[in-house]
Amino acid sequence: MQRGILKLSGTEIKYSFLKDSNNNWMQFLYTIIPDQPEQTEDQIKTIEQAESELYKTFEIKNDTDWLGCK
Repeated sequence: MQRGILKLSGTEIKYSFLKDSNNNWMQFLYTIIPDQPEQTEDQIKTIEQAESELYKTFEIKNDTDWLGCK
């Protein structure tokens, strides 16, 4: 399992992931913590932006099969 911390879009993202021997994603967990308090609507936008950048960083596509569901 690999772990790390990223600073993206005014947030701190703590993550861990596990890949199989073929380099396929098996598990990806993350927590997004905004750097500063904001109004709820603004904080949601900050979190969504950081999540989008996180997906780009790890090349996770929107069509990824989460929890076995499509």
